Amino acid sequence: MRTLKMKIVLLLAFVFMFQCSSFDTVFAAANSNENTLIDLTVGNSYFGFKVLSKTYIKDIDSTVYELEHEKTGGRVCYIKNNDNYKVFSVAFKTLPKDSTGVNHIIEHVIAEEQRHNNGMFSQGNSNTDAKFTFYHGADLNEEKFETAMKGTLNSVFFPNINENLMKQEGWRYEISSPSDELKVNGIVYNEEKGRKSVIEALQDKIEASLFPNSVQFDSGGNPEDIPKLTYKELLETYKKNYTPSNSLICLYGNLDITRILESINNNYFSKFNKTASIDTSTKDEKVNDKMAFSEGYYSLPKGSSVTNKTYLSLNYALGNDLNKETLAMLENIISSPLEKAFSDNNLGHPVWVGDNPFSITVEGANESQKEKFQTVVNSTLQNIVKNGFDKELVNSKFNEYEMSQREESSSAVREKIYVKDIIEAWCENESIEQSLLSISKIENIKEKYKKDNRYFENLIQKYILNNTHSSLVVMKPKPGLDDENESKLKDSLAKYKASLSLNQINELINQNKAFKSWQDDYSKQNSKNNSVDLDTVNKKSEEIPSEVSDYNGVKILKHPIYTAGLQYINLYFDTSKIPQDKLMYLVLLRKILGKVGTQNYTYDKLSNAVGTNTGGITFYIDNPSLECPMCDKDSDKYYSKLNVSMLTLNNNLQNSFNILQEITNSSNFSDKDRLKSLIKEVKSDMQNDINNDPYNFVAPEALSYSSDSGKYYNIDSLPFYNFICDLDKNFDKQSDEVIKNLNYVKNLTFNKNNLIVSYTGDDSNYGNFVKCFDTFFNKINGSNGNNQKYTFDYSSKNEAFITPAQVQCIVKSGNYKKLGYKPSGKMVVFETIVQSYLTQKLRIKGGAYSVGVERNNSDFSFYSTSDPNLKNTIDTFNTVPDYLKNFNPDKNEMNKYILASLRYIDTLRDPKGKASEADNMYIMGITQEDVQKYRDEILSTTAEDIRNYAPMMDGIMKQNNLCVSGNANIINSNKALFQSIKNLCDN
Repeated sequence: MRTLKMKIVLLLAFVFMFQCSSFDTVFAAANSNENTLIDLTVGNSYFGFKVLSKTYIKDIDSTVYELEHEKTGGRVCYIKNNDNYKVFSVAFKTLPKDSTGVNHIIEHVIAEEQRHNNGMFSQGNSNTDAKFTFYHGADLNEEKFETAMKGTLNSVFFPNINENLMKQEGWRYEISSPSDELKVNGIVYNEEKGRKSVIEALQDKIEASLFPNSVQFDSGGNPEDIPKLTYKELLETYKKNYTPSNSLICLYGNLDITRILESINNNYFSKFNKTASIDTSTKDEKVNDKMAFSEGYYSLPKGSSVTNKTYLSLNYALGNDLNKETLAMLENIISSPLEKAFSDNNLGHPVWVGDNPFSITVEGANESQKEKFQTVVNSTLQNIVKNGFDKELVNSKFNEYEMSQREESSSAVREKIYVKDIIEAWCENESIEQSLLSISKIENIKEKYKKDNRYFENLIQKYILNNTHSSLVVMKPKPGLDDENESKLKDSLAKYKASLSLNQINELINQNKAFKSWQDDYSKQNSKNNSVDLDTVNKKSEEIPSEVSDYNGVKILKHPIYTAGLQYINLYFDTSKIPQDKLMYLVLLRKILGKVGTQNYTYDKLSNAVGTNTGGITFYIDNPSLECPMCDKDSDKYYSKLNVSMLTLNNNLQNSFNILQEITNSSNFSDKDRLKSLIKEVKSDMQNDINNDPYNFVAPEALSYSSDSGKYYNIDSLPFYNFICDLDKNFDKQSDEVIKNLNYVKNLTFNKNNLIVSYTGDDSNYGNFVKCFDTFFNKINGSNGNNQKYTFDYSSKNEAFITPAQVQCIVKSGNYKKLGYKPSGKMVVFETIVQSYLTQKLRIKGGAYSVGVERNNSDFSFYSTSDPNLKNTIDTFNTVPDYLKNFNPDKNEMNKYILASLRYIDTLRDPKGKASEADNMYIMGITQEDVQKYRDEILSTTAEDIRNYAPMMDGIMKQNNLCVSGNANIINSNKALFQSIKNLCDN
């Protein structure tokens, strides 16, 4: 399942896109002006912008221009190439002076203005980082691109900021009558209450311990501090930061650059005078003369055990001497010996926190082990410096990094990666050109390593072992901490209310009423935009190249797509012969394969071999029926497969298949210490995932209430978490059984019966692929077995899970096929419309951070995350049928909904994503004609079609499939909604 963060970015743009006139990915081919664009000459000025430099960068096959506005000092970076995808980004240095989240709230306010000013790109988002805030967007159509760019520039330089927008996006007091409790609400306020994972809290502690003068504050905002922000402070911060002198504009693609520069100068920069640019560099930070110590706490539910739940972190400020590529290599090569040392000393297992500051962190430890932790780290690194790294390990990490850079060059979001690198370099007053030389830098590092094979050992000695600008941070669990904070907030609000006179309380009530009235008016203004004509829409669906052939009974799917020399191999093994009581071992198998030894490799040597010859081999349980919303199959039918995904190069393909054969045929689970360590690691990773993004566990649980397909899809979620927690507790008693079951499941899984294989890459390399696959195929088990019939338990429903959170993740779902409805493209438009309705009710008015609608091949799911409410949100879900019954938009508004829906299905995909979609289409029996029919249904959707879904929605809501995670007090005060309430962190 996609991560929630990406879902938020897509859905928020998706919801509001129908309110604007920029729907760019759905329009036909982009304008081509490649032969008419002029070049820029270094030293010349164009509309007030002087060209400082021009450099062709081979790494990204682009010419990079750096310009400076002569009047204001504002910077522009233009990445010129033949990519028809056109990109605009504007960034401002926004170093926080406190933790009120003022820059984050301004970002939200500006984003709202973007939607009002036609500043919405087909692909876009905004973000507040520790040192900067940026607004990013991209489009194919140049006219639409420039319209959205101007709308964004209007929003950042001439916004209509008002106090009501701050109340909506940031924070506000809420009270409806004198007898009510006084509460705090707001989108950013609730986002931050739900955002703060342990790792993020640890990162904040680490940065504050090393850089107390520059990055000690929380740029997103601390919920305790956000209500301290005043409207006056917000305006003052905006006026200080949002000036051309403190900005960097990035442009990318095949653009008419002089026309764009003319527009930026005439309409924006020329209207400002030069102001000071904020210094965000950490170069002048005072260097510690000895290691600093800091400790903090994170919350667990009341009554939770605190044993083995402390995080220990050693951190080193490295300055700007080492580039990110060197840091990434260093982090990668020391991780293996450190992981082994931590395991040998029962110090938990490592987690990645960041590479600058350079952090060595373990989770699953105890506070009493902090001295031992330091000793083990230092002795391990000293041993490396003395005896040197394993050369195979170093070479494997070089290959892994180079493969990742190749994959990035064909990524659908490569321009965003480039822009982010440029902005970070700008904030540190570093070379923009150097920030784009990732491939050259890694080649340079390789040359240094060839000349001095102790290159990395010397870096460890200088930057870690001899580095006094360092810190030890201990992050300890504290059961009930969130409850304490909530109680303090309630007490504080009660005291504040008690200090007010009745007239002052009534004034707050009147302000609330005026605010809600303003929101209604603002929403109506938001819907008044330019007309939309469907005649110019691209009506043809994209066809992904795909050819099917038979090879000794195996179906091979070939996708000849440009991949920058990479080859993506997917093997779909049929797992339908695995008995139901062994399914949890299938999940465990897929999580530990490649991490245990084999017949010819120890597990560390296997890791080196994988890194040297591939870009990674991953295993996951595939259920394409739930990822294919247009599939008209029985909702109880599922496709049980284990997907093996491998990335490699043509000249490494044979070695890659040989390594894969080692893993699938001869993985050895008999090392009980290693197996025990992996089980703890799997459990810990899942605990972090649950805390970081509960939606990815709550949503599958809700879907499991209504179909066998949902039940099967959910085995990799909460049921497995319960299984792995029990296994961790009882491994010593059950180890022999665990090993036996893993071998049994492995032998059933990796067989050639019903195997489907997918190749994505250059057509000229396909023959070599078939040859290499043949050697692998001949060694696969061919034994037959009986397909299993699974019987699932439906007794559990409407569950609530208590987590260390102050806000809720709420999902309500229902099966529309069991109500007699079939998948249709019209349902995509339905999703857009309901998404817009719920966003207005639950996000804009209710304060929830993310609100959405999702659909698979049989179910609709309605969700809200970082939501301060519970019952009110469920009640709002239940109002959707009535809303649909009365849905009556005019033609122009309906067209906007249709265009927004097309944008959702026309999202850019990289070669890997296209191949995965084509594979699923084959497995599910979806043809290109089906895809085109789906698009035609979207385009032909009418308001009557949407109203006709009202009975379906009524039936879905009455199915009442509800699953929630969140705050104990809120859940327990609404316990009548649930059949069961469980503490998700008891394990």
